Amino acid sequence: MTQDRDGAIWWHAGELQAIPTSPVRIRNTIGAGDAFTAGWLYGLYQKWDPLARLRFAARLAAAVCTLPGALPYSPVFYAQLLEETEG
Repeated sequence: MTQDRDGAIWWHAGELQAIPTSPVRIRNTIGAGDAFTAGWLYGLYQKWDPLARLRFAARLAAAVCTLPGALPYSPVFYAQLLEETEG
């Protein structure tokens, strides 16, 4: 479940797991929920563990909030997030 500026939480294997987000300068929140879902599904497709999926989804949603529109227009945007996540 997303929690706005407080990151995201998920109940898994009898445990509540929480991921905070890094503070970002919010320009627009349109698309943040969709970005979170896309990040979660990408991690699932990559067979990442649930905590890694949650972390990436929260980071992607936060990053999208820094953009003037709902869709990142540069492949570099995604490449940097993936590099930081998989790093």
